[in-house]
Amino acid sequence: MGLAQVRHWARLLPLLLAWAAGPDAGARARALRALHAALRAGWPRLPPHARLIWRHLAATAAWGPALGAEGAREPDEGGGATPAAPQPAHAREAGQGLGNAAEEGRWAAAVAEVLWWAGGEAFREEVRGGSEAAGGPGGCRLRAHVLALAPGPAAGVV
Repeated sequence: MGLAQVRHWARLLPLLLAWAAGPDAGARARALRALHAALRAGWPRLPPHARLIWRHLAATAAWGPALGAEGAREPDEGGGATPAAPQPAHAREAGQGLGNAAEEGRWAAAVAEVLWWAGGEAFREEVRGGSEAAGGPGGCRLRAHVLALAPGPAAGVV
């Protein structure tokens, strides 16, 4: 569907953000996965929405699982990193693979990375500076995660 899906963001984003804050970890993980796909497809139109999505993601991450669980990332074709493929439901039920909480953490980290890289320089400056866009405790976790990815003074590189 690609960039054409951006015309549906007015209806799609509120739905995905509500599901990402829902009570069920499995539903949250699937909503974050769908949000990640939508943001990657429509990244040129992301800057106006970055602050709002970040605040919702920070609220979810404040009580959610650890971001970017160890061994949960694998390189994609472009040399970056994408979340590992989620385990099938029958594998999770049998006690194999990662549970929903770890899957949710991987997708939250992946969404934060898309926001960081496509959100625009003004958004990145707000996050670096720790302004209200950082979003409280969850925002601090997200901020630490994305700043570890980014070169520059905030990441310890001069």
